[in-house]
Amino acid sequence: MADPKPPKRPLNAYMVWSGRNRAALKAEYPSLVGKAFTTKLGELYHQIDADEKAQLDQEYKEAMAKWKVEYEQFKLDNPDYTPPSRASSKKAVASMSAFALFYGAELAKLQIESEKTLSKASALKKIVKKWEALKSKDLKKWEDAAKRALTEGVLPKKKKPTKKEVAKKEVEVEDSEEESSDESSDVSGSESSSTSD
Repeated sequence: MADPKPPKRPLNAYMVWSGRNRAALKAEYPSLVGKAFTTKLGELYHQIDADEKAQLDQEYKEAMAKWKVEYEQFKLDNPDYTPPSRASSKKAVASMSAFALFYGAELAKLQIESEKTLSKASALKKIVKKWEALKSKDLKKWEDAAKRALTEGVLPKKKKPTKKEVAKKEVEVEDSEEESSDESSDVSGSESSSTSD
């Protein structure tokens, strides 16, 4: 036996008006398609007189009141029925892949490590190289995380670097710059002493 279908929610005043007038307006504006035609429908709807709008709104209110009664009766007759969730987070989770999770984590690391702002393209190239170099056990870790996100319906939170982590990275960069300048002065100092012999 098929699942029972609840009564359909009524269309709002604009949808009723556009349904009634769509064919005639399509004939009147044959060059308009897609978004341009929809925009034109909206413009024309806003130009209709107040009496027609009031009549459409009244029709909608009556249809909505009737639907509410029918829907409540439907729920009483079908206590096991659960309405489908609207564009739920599960849909967003379903689009998450192992690479998407990896990309999010690596992008956060790159933003900490990078001294200058990276373009999206250069960040993507670096992350793809890292992804391709992953060992199978590391790849499995990301695939498992993606499966968990799908089954649990929970996206892992992106970890933002703490102020402490950013400060530590800045100190490391400064230290490495100082070390490289010390090494270059050592090299130049040893060269000058060897040339004086």
